[in-house]
Amino acid sequence: MTIYFKNGFYDDTLGSVPEGAVAVGGEEYAALFAGQAQGGQIAADSDGRPVLTPPRPSEYHEWDGKKWKISKAAARFANSRFAKQKTALAFSLAEKADELKTASWRAIPKWKSTAFTGRKKKPSRGRRTTTPRPRCWRKSPPQGA
Repeated sequence: MTIYFKNGFYDDTLGSVPEGAVAVGGEEYAALFAGQAQGGQIAADSDGRPVLTPPRPSEYHEWDGKKWKISKAAARFANSRFAKQKTALAFSLAEKADELKTASWRAIPKWKSTAFTGRKKKPSRGRRTTTPRPRCWRKSPPQGA
């Protein structure tokens, strides 16, 4: 029984082996799978032989036979995806901050809430600051007059 590698492992006893596949020894095969169990990945080097690589940094990285590389197109896509996530996170943080401000303002008396906003109350400019009394609340005429 011989094991071959070409973007995957093939056993010659189970069926046909792809053209260009490289024979792999039993010890090398066992070492590759032991390394994969510890987080490494199996990839082909520039000669097509299987090698154990460090874990893939991200889904956008590709193995070039020596190290993990990221293409410019994949980097742009990853950056745009990151920017979208960053924007969404910023909006959710802003919403949470607004919720906390609103909750704290409900608990603070109105005369103290201006201290938190940094704004002063505007003068009334002759406008009424209290609600007018209904006619039925007017003082009754003096008795005996």
